[in-house]
Amino acid sequence: MNNPTSYLLAQLQHSFPVNLETKNSEVLVREIHCTDKTAPPARRRLARELTTVIDRTLGHHYNSHAHVLYGRITRSTSWQDHKLYELQEPGICHVIYRPAIMPSSPVACFISLLICDDPYKPGDLALYILEIHVTSSFQNQRFGSTLLSATQNAAHKLMHQIPSLRCLQLTVFTDNRRARGLYTRNNFVVLSSQDIPAPLTVMYCSL
Repeated sequence: MNNPTSYLLAQLQHSFPVNLETKNSEVLVREIHCTDKTAPPARRRLARELTTVIDRTLGHHYNSHAHVLYGRITRSTSWQDHKLYELQEPGICHVIYRPAIMPSSPVACFISLLICDDPYKPGDLALYILEIHVTSSFQNQRFGSTLLSATQNAAHKLMHQIPSLRCLQLTVFTDNRRARGLYTRNNFVVLSSQDIPAPLTVMYCSL
C-alpha cells in the first residue's frame, strides 16, 4: 500500500467544503495541514495554536482526567505538553476553518485525523478522530456535525483505496455528555471493552 497519508489528504480535499458559512453570513475558509508534509517550525506553531483551542474547549476535562491519558502529570510536564507532542506525530491531517477576514484569523473549528491500526480488531485499520473542536463563538451552528459528515464521506471513499479500513473511531471523556450526544446523532456507537478506563469512552462508526 502506498503512503496512506497521501490517500487521506486527497480525500479530505474532495470531501471537506472549501468554505463554511456562519449564521451571520461570515465565511470560514478551509486549511488542511498534514504533519508529514509540514516543516517542523510550522508544525510546532500549528500544534501550539491547536493546543490553545483544546485548552479553551476541553481544558476542564483534561485537568480532571489527564492522568488517565498520560500517566503522572507534573508541574514540569503538563497535559498541554503531551498534547503539543501528539499533534505533531507523523501521519496526522488537521482540517481547520478560520474566518476569511485575514489568514491569521483565530481557528473557528478543526478536526484532526489519522489512519491507524484498530487496537480492538487486529488486522483492520481505523480512521481515528484525534481531535474535533468548535470554539465558543461558532458553536450551535452544526459545524461539529459538518466535520463528522465530511469525515464519514472521506472514509467511505478511502475504503476503495484501503480495503482494510473498516471504521471511524474516537475517544471521548465519559462525562462530556454534549460530545457523546453529537457522536451518537452521527451514527457512532459505544465500544464495550474492559480495557477502557472508566473516565474514557471509545466510540466507533462502521463503514
